Amino acid sequence: MAGCAVLIVVMGLIVWVLGLPDQILFLGIIPTLYAAYYYSRWAYQTLLFTLSITALAVTYAISDSFSDSIQTIAGSFLGIFIVAEIIYRLASAQRKIAQTLGSQAQEQSALISAIPDLVFRLSSKGVFLSYSTSDLGRLLLPPGEFLDRSIENVLPPHVAQLTIKAIASALENNRPASFEFQIRPGKQNPYYECRIAPINHDEVLAIIREITERKHSEETLARSAGQMALLYQRSLEINAHLDLPDLLMAIPEHAAQLVGARMGALYLMQSGGSRLELVTVYNLPETFIGKALHLGEGAAGRAALTRKPVNIADHRIWEGRAQNYQDSPFCHVLAVPLEVSNRIIGVVNVTDDEEIGLFPEEDIRLVSLFANQAAIAIENARLFTETANRAEQLGTLNRIGLAIVSGLDMDHVLRTIYEQCLLLVPIQAFYLALYDHRTGLLTFPIFFDQGQLVEIPPRKIEIEPGITGYIIQTGQALYVPDLLNPGIALPFPIIQVGGQHARAFLGIPLMLREQVVGVLSIQSYQVNAYDPDAIRLLETIAAQATIAIENARLYGEQQKQAAEVAALYRASARLLNPSSDVVSLARQIAEVVKDELGFVNCGVLLVDEAHSALIRVARYGDYEINSPEMLPLDGSGLSVAAANSGQPVYAPDVRQASGYIASHPDTITELDVPLYARGQVIGILDLQSPQFDAFDERARRMAAAFAERAGLALENARLYEELQRQAIVDELTGIYNYRGLLELGTREFERARRFERPLSVLFFDIDHFREFNNQYSHAIGNVVLHSVAEQARANMRVIDLLTRFGGEEFVILLPETTLSAASLVAERLRQEIEAMRSPTERGELGVTVSIGVAELSADMPDLAALIDRANQAEHRAKEQGRNRVVISSE
Repeated sequence: MAGCAVLIVVMGLIVWVLGLPDQILFLGIIPTLYAAYYYSRWAYQTLLFTLSITALAVTYAISDSFSDSIQTIAGSFLGIFIVAEIIYRLASAQRKIAQTLGSQAQEQSALISAIPDLVFRLSSKGVFLSYSTSDLGRLLLPPGEFLDRSIENVLPPHVAQLTIKAIASALENNRPASFEFQIRPGKQNPYYECRIAPINHDEVLAIIREITERKHSEETLARSAGQMALLYQRSLEINAHLDLPDLLMAIPEHAAQLVGARMGALYLMQSGGSRLELVTVYNLPETFIGKALHLGEGAAGRAALTRKPVNIADHRIWEGRAQNYQDSPFCHVLAVPLEVSNRIIGVVNVTDDEEIGLFPEEDIRLVSLFANQAAIAIENARLFTETANRAEQLGTLNRIGLAIVSGLDMDHVLRTIYEQCLLLVPIQAFYLALYDHRTGLLTFPIFFDQGQLVEIPPRKIEIEPGITGYIIQTGQALYVPDLLNPGIALPFPIIQVGGQHARAFLGIPLMLREQVVGVLSIQSYQVNAYDPDAIRLLETIAAQATIAIENARLYGEQQKQAAEVAALYRASARLLNPSSDVVSLARQIAEVVKDELGFVNCGVLLVDEAHSALIRVARYGDYEINSPEMLPLDGSGLSVAAANSGQPVYAPDVRQASGYIASHPDTITELDVPLYARGQVIGILDLQSPQFDAFDERARRMAAAFAERAGLALENARLYEELQRQAIVDELTGIYNYRGLLELGTREFERARRFERPLSVLFFDIDHFREFNNQYSHAIGNVVLHSVAEQARANMRVIDLLTRFGGEEFVILLPETTLSAASLVAERLRQEIEAMRSPTERGELGVTVSIGVAELSADMPDLAALIDRANQAEHRAKEQGRNRVVISSE
């Protein structure tokens, strides 16, 4: 402005000195108008005043008349002043508009900058207009290199294409659109979510947040579910193997595939229990087979010794590696023991020659569960193989053609022995006695006198040894030509059996592994009836008879064992269904025990840790049991005793058992077997019978074997239930999530549609919740979210379905509820949430909600349409001022 004034004075002097025309002075108009546009009012008016004084002086000097000078410049001065004033006012208005726009831009930038995520303002063509102050370098170019540029020139092509589609969708539908992406694809690279929200018809707001942790959590959950399904499949496969070599080959391969390892190995405990031998490998050199480890040696030896999994990050530098594997290329190694009935039978290893680092806990748990199934499968296959081998041995004996071993039935064998003896020597009396060294009891399964079968009661040789007891005690054959000869001193009393006293007596001990197991005796009413040749023949028959009797006995036992194994296999196969819930599986266990194992009555009790008690969850049998549903663990009862001791409790006669709690007057015998999982008692298998001493050793063994499988099946069912629950329950609020809404809500929708019943939906969210989080923090926001969910839960019926739809949005499904009734429920819920105060570290805070209500109608094709109708009503509630209920009018 000062420069303009000086310019005008200089021009005036030039005009005056040179005598130029006075109109040239009005060249000063240009600086004056310039000042009016760019400077303040006092500046341009000062300049105008200076111009007028200069013009007046010049004019006066030329005309020599002051009045003429005034007249000369007055009109021009007025015109210049009016034009300058107009220019000044226009410039002032323009500056105010620019200032207002600048203030709005600053407020918008401040708002964007306050958002914790990465935020951009984009045009509809995808040009960057502004951005938040977040760290742009983590995702894009430095700020100065992308503003006013198109996303196609800044973002990778695949991200740019997704963004353009989302912008078009958001502007077209006037609602947010979102997508997920990676700048550089790869599991280790971060994941992002981009949400495009329309601002006006030509601009959108892009909010980008990193969701790597969420994606990894989803992948982990999916991987866990897949692993459990694979575990179930592998368990079925190995339990289907009855051929032991095939089973052993399959175990290390399945174990490695469960956790994505490249290699596997299986060790089995050798006789004596002090050494492990490598029997099968997967993707390892065949030369490894046969390598042995002592207990505590190497990874497998240490797992067998400690009975716990051994997890090694890098075997190459592990100080405990065995000498056999000093130069082996193993990296990370996991060794898990195979245990059956508290007995280690082997170890399964999974390893890799590329990756290092500890196996995660989830992998350890999976391999441990698989190892439990594998151990049972190995034992079953061993029993099956032993049974098959024994049957083959017995078949070989049958093919020998010896008449004495022509059958495997004990009665048939004994009768055949008798018939064979009749063909060799004269016999008036014949018996075969068997001796049990454990009980000292002597039995006579076959006794013929004069061709007639005679029943002889058993006796103890300590009390009545007789001639048979003498042979058993001495282990020597005895021939007495004449029992009635007074000149023969006998060291034992003669016990007469039958109608006539025998004279000649020959008794041969039945020797099995240098132990007397019985006596074969032939007798005659004639003195000196048997010569040395007959004695030798009888000794040969006795040797064959011993083998035949033992084979028949073993065959009988093996038949029983085979029946047990078959029953256990059928029973176990019926339990391999992880989709069953725990209670349903418990009922199935009770039915299996009765149907497959032949017990009269079976109940299943599960440990309830919360109440420190046993809960009876299932019962199946020939008669009803009226026992208490809950038995405190610090109380009495045979089931409680078994749970506390961890050992089976057997009462042959419950009337004599201390602590017995009567359940039914017909019950005489009770057997309680603990159900184990993870080394802990999780329940009790309660077997009852109306017979005295109903469960022999075989039955108790079968019950214990089945209890092992049942415990594992219950644990698998519990884990499966937990995985299912975690998949449909929101972790923060404890209510169902969106997936739970789809699964459970769809059932209610179809039921209401099928039976033409009313069904209503409440859709609500918390008002101004984003601002609430910005003001108080997300942690306090989570507290309020939980309080709102609890308040909503308190207003629900048992049949209602409360879910967290997403963020601060909730959906309540109201079966059997009309629209009018639902609106009352919604208003009551709104009022109670408005009155609610959530205690937080910032004091007691309250929020309000906007609720939309809709009812099922014939034009709604699915549940999503019903929810969308309520959502639209909720949007109208917000548009009408929030904290209100709006009923869908459509």
